[in-house]
Amino acid sequence: MKQPEIGAKVLDLRKKKGMTQEQLAELCGLTDRTIQRIEAGSADPRSYTLEALSLHLDYDFLSENQPRSLWAAALHLSSCICIVPVPILIWIVGRRYQEIDHDAKAVINFQLTMTAVFAILAVLVFVPAGAAGFLVENGLPGGRIITGSAFSLVLLICSGILCFTEGLINTMRILSGKQAKYIPSIKFISMK
Repeated sequence: MKQPEIGAKVLDLRKKKGMTQEQLAELCGLTDRTIQRIEAGSADPRSYTLEALSLHLDYDFLSENQPRSLWAAALHLSSCICIVPVPILIWIVGRRYQEIDHDAKAVINFQLTMTAVFAILAVLVFVPAGAAGFLVENGLPGGRIITGSAFSLVLLICSGILCFTEGLINTMRILSGKQAKYIPSIKFISMK
């Protein structure tokens, strides 16, 4: 929830409790002017102000305001390291938030895709390198195999950089209120 919705909710709850702005301000340890500005939507309340309002208006402004950005940021940031159990754990803990569900599925699909890419490229790096080593050890030419293996190693490194960069970019996109985009991403988990 953002302004002006916060202000409208404060105004509605304050009136339902039969309080004046002055009474609410006094209970919360705020100035009358601060309550006026919050209700008008011209001031974004800080977390300690939201805590005080939550306490005295019996409404959890913090869970309405912060979890999506915190949980979503953690999810998308976890895609930088591409360890699939991390977003699954974050998804389980933060699952009660609808927006997290979609974000978690997107991150897990991306990480599973990148894990498959890493596995394929690792095979293309290490199996030919082992074969080339075997050939060279036995006096046979293996230079072309080593060249192909080196190319696969470059692709593996580039995939790692892509994974890290997409994680950072999507974390910044989520924190700025935009939708995350993961390419490449195979839909292992349905996004519904």
